[in-house]
Amino acid sequence: MTHPRTRDDEHAQLRTAREAARQAQRTAVELVTFADRMSPVLDPAQRVEYATLLARDEEARAVREEAFDALGLTVPSLEEGS
Repeated sequence: MTHPRTRDDEHAQLRTAREAARQAQRTAVELVTFADRMSPVLDPAQRVEYATLLARDEEARAVREEAFDALGLTVPSLEEGS
């Protein structure tokens, strides 16, 4: 049996979505910082750093999307329309 969402649940989900958005913002700032200091020709360490940052960014995006989905803000994939 499923229980209807309570106001407390909704507030908790909203807090989760806000924190997920903040984390996504932080990962985006890390990518900007990396881009600001990178050279046109990347050395192997920079390639590894970029891959790590990109993975963090993707994880943050997935967590943010899930948190907003829980609030009923599901958006169909843009790729589905292609």
